Amino acid sequence: MIGGTGSLSDISAPKLAEEKLLKANRFYTFISHINEVIIRFREKEKLLNEVCSVAIEYGKFQMAWIGLIDLETKSVKPVTYVGVENGYLTTIKPISVSDMPEGRGPTGTAIRNGDHFVCEDIANDPRMKVWRKDALDRGYRSSIALPLKQFGKVFGAFSLYSPIPHFFDQEEIELLDEVANNISFAIDAIATEKEKRDLYTNLELKVNERTAQLAATNEILLKEIEERKRAEIEISKARIEAEKANLAKSEFLSRMSHELRTPMNSILGFAQLLEMGELNSGQKKGISHILRSGRHLLDLINEVLDISRIEAGRLSLSLEPVQLNTIINEMMDTVRPQATQRQLSLQLVNLDSDPLFVMSDRQRLKQILLNLLNNAIKYNSLGGSLIIKTEKLDQLGDIVPVRISVSDTGLGIAEEDLPKLFSPFERIGAEKSATEGTGLGLTVVKKLTDALGGKTGVESKPGEGSTFWIELPNCENGLKKVEKSGILSKMEFNSDLRPGKILYIEDNESNIELIEQIIFVHRSNIQLITNTYGKRAVDLAITHQPDLILLDLNLPDIYGAEVLELLKAEERTCSIPVVVISADAMPQQLESLISAGAKSYLTKPIDISIFLTTVDKYI
Repeated sequence: MIGGTGSLSDISAPKLAEEKLLKANRFYTFISHINEVIIRFREKEKLLNEVCSVAIEYGKFQMAWIGLIDLETKSVKPVTYVGVENGYLTTIKPISVSDMPEGRGPTGTAIRNGDHFVCEDIANDPRMKVWRKDALDRGYRSSIALPLKQFGKVFGAFSLYSPIPHFFDQEEIELLDEVANNISFAIDAIATEKEKRDLYTNLELKVNERTAQLAATNEILLKEIEERKRAEIEISKARIEAEKANLAKSEFLSRMSHELRTPMNSILGFAQLLEMGELNSGQKKGISHILRSGRHLLDLINEVLDISRIEAGRLSLSLEPVQLNTIINEMMDTVRPQATQRQLSLQLVNLDSDPLFVMSDRQRLKQILLNLLNNAIKYNSLGGSLIIKTEKLDQLGDIVPVRISVSDTGLGIAEEDLPKLFSPFERIGAEKSATEGTGLGLTVVKKLTDALGGKTGVESKPGEGSTFWIELPNCENGLKKVEKSGILSKMEFNSDLRPGKILYIEDNESNIELIEQIIFVHRSNIQLITNTYGKRAVDLAITHQPDLILLDLNLPDIYGAEVLELLKAEERTCSIPVVVISADAMPQQLESLISAGAKSYLTKPIDISIFLTTVDKYI
């Protein structure tokens, strides 16, 4: 089925519309020829043969066949077919009428239920299980079966197969039902001469009327196709202009956000110094207003900056296995003071017994969860509850999604307002609430989750509360994966027992565990010192004087490139070799850090042999 919506910036919309019009033109031509066949042929065998031939020639179906119920054998047998490869119909005949339960394919189900049966996707429809392989081997991708009836009783079926999935839309199904009725009338009319004359008179009037309607519709469709083609050129120009405008807007927002942060830092900094001094009650109240408004404005600036980065395609992501419980507990500790202030209870519910890992960017996932938790706290009822739930969902193809949901007991949201929630600057029910907000927090959640390859959603009941959720792909803990593979025990290395010392700056616990395990098994004389914060790297390097520094890029306080710059700027640490370990494998990133002084760049997941070779090189 062809459908969808678009805008000036979506060049595919006119093409899809044109394809839909062409498809409709083809289908109306097919119906017109079917109706002509019904009028022209008065012998049942020729009539049915011509119907199937027209379906192939004008309807562009891959295969068409008509099966009628044999009163002697009480089974459905093909009486005519076109486009059928040898062997396929042997897989579906004969079909016993007395033993025709649900699930016996399109033809059997249509006869059983007396209604059309539509299989939009043979590859994934469980009802086609028995015939799926034979159908797919012959290129059949979708099918429709239409019951043939006489005085309300089913006596056969007209079945069509297409090489295209989702081939039928609702209007086409209705027209095909009409065709099946006309074929049934024609067969019934052939049975007796008197009834044939009367029925064909009525049928011809009906067919002529419908054919005239189809001809008029076809003329309109052809005109619309020409108009669409002319409009396509204008739309292409408009798309280019819209893209330029979007880029200019994102660049402007990014530049202005950076410019605004500098004075805001001064305002908030000096306001905090004043707050710490000796002030009377009126002055304290004024300073409190300055700080509250300043922080609110700074939040808005930060969120606008995040959105502008995403829209401009400048968002840096480092995808790696991240343990959910660690991140969630950390974010719960962060928001606990605000929750306590509003007398809210915080609860984490894990529906999976094993620790869950998701493929994500650790810092961006923190930002998503923090925004969801802050949203649930701000719009919760005083003294209510806040529940964070994690669960592994059913597998979808090669991906097993993990859902993280945040539920509150607030006022809830009306169903008609739910689609607006993830739009910028939309604050549903803001007029009824004194709660401050920018209207950008959920927009950032949506855009970041999309960038991470996940999904976002919301469920809400007015008066009961709301549940916001995200889904990210499940993955295996890096250390567990290595242990299960047995690679550590199978690998043969000449263990170098020279003593040494490594400083590892990394905030992902599973990555730290993996490096610890590798060092313990293969380089036991090396001391490994770990820390999660980049700002402490220089002090730790000065104190311990390691032989090698391993450095992650996405750290919770500052970016890894800044850490490298600080290490190279300090006289006591500038000569220590630094090896970057990151999931960001972009060539420009590698070149930039090597130019900045990094000795090497290892991408996650790491190759253990390369890692040990690198360690031996610098110890």
